[in-house]
Amino acid sequence: MPLVKHKQLDRTAVREALADLWRDYHWPVKLVFSLIILSSLWATALVGWPELDAGTPRWLRMLASDPLRYLLSVLIAFLIAINFYMRARRGILDGDEHYNVARALAFGYFKNFLVPALQLARRDGCKLQIFRPSSMNDMRHYIRQLQPRILAALRPSWLPLVEQPAPDGPPRRTVLALQEPSAKANTAQFFFDAPTALFTIVDFYAALNRRRCESEKAPLDEATIQRYQNGQIDSFFNHLDYLFNHSAGFHAVADIVTDAGELSELRAHLETIDSAALEQRYPA
Repeated sequence: MPLVKHKQLDRTAVREALADLWRDYHWPVKLVFSLIILSSLWATALVGWPELDAGTPRWLRMLASDPLRYLLSVLIAFLIAINFYMRARRGILDGDEHYNVARALAFGYFKNFLVPALQLARRDGCKLQIFRPSSMNDMRHYIRQLQPRILAALRPSWLPLVEQPAPDGPPRRTVLALQEPSAKANTAQFFFDAPTALFTIVDFYAALNRRRCESEKAPLDEATIQRYQNGQIDSFFNHLDYLFNHSAGFHAVADIVTDAGELSELRAHLETIDSAALEQRYPA
């Protein structure tokens, strides 16, 4: 059944947006915002039950007053403006506390590699295992320690996705580089890949710091960069999940996937594997 785009409220997106909003502002803004809500509720109660006002202390009546709410509104606007300028000076005015390059990487990986590779896995009745690092240090450990052992056990394979490409058709996604068990490996057939494009994140933050230095801004410190890099890895895999479950993902591969049901079927052939499992499978 073709994927139909419905205009509806995405509850998950709303929850995530509220979480971002709550995270982006600190306790002064949250405190003032709470006071505004409290003042409005108390004023509403006084309007509905005037008898409450008779024995109410002056300071409580002041809490329900319009001048106080106006003053609090000005104060919260001032605090938000300060937060804006602080974030502007740090170059992090997007919604993720840092520029997010991982989503672009995930989109390219999904469109140009992952979905076609899953079609090959489905064709051969096996799984595609993707290495999921827990951090950028984990990714470096894979390249330096795990990858040589894996290459000794698996052979890189260039497998055709389209045996006879259509005349004048798009040349992209006709062959893929995958790793599969060698003839000596006593394991079930599977495909394997590690998204080494994630190392682009390292280059991205190096370039970002150079640009900040050229703009006479303080460079991001090493601990901040490491935290942002690790967050980008999570964002990469979260966006892959998003593409499998939303219309944007289907439209990206609509030339090779018939409908959303097929995309969901392909997702069943995908597994992620961490470094601990790879260490156990390919010991030193």
